Amino acid sequence: MRFSLEEMNILTEKLEKEKAQIYQDSAYDPSANDVHHLETIAYLQQRLEDQKTELYEEEKQYLASLIQDEIGHIHGNGEAVYQSILEKIQ
Repeated sequence: MRFSLEEMNILTEKLEKEKAQIYQDSAYDPSANDVHHLETIAYLQQRLEDQKTELYEEEKQYLASLIQDEIGHIHGNGEAVYQSILEKIQ
């Protein structure tokens, strides 16, 4: 799957924010689900680095949910890049 540099930056940043949120939420008592979620994010980051790799349907759905959540917080012209990502993964 081919993403532009700007799209890759957005995806990377969003996944890093997800990781930071998990670490913050589970700082005192990490659960097995938190560990699994972190492993999933790390795996997805590796797969995104290889632009020739096609993402699995579950990976596309996960990224789409992250991007759709982010679109709700954007105002102005920045939304076009997020829409472009969604078009590529849906």
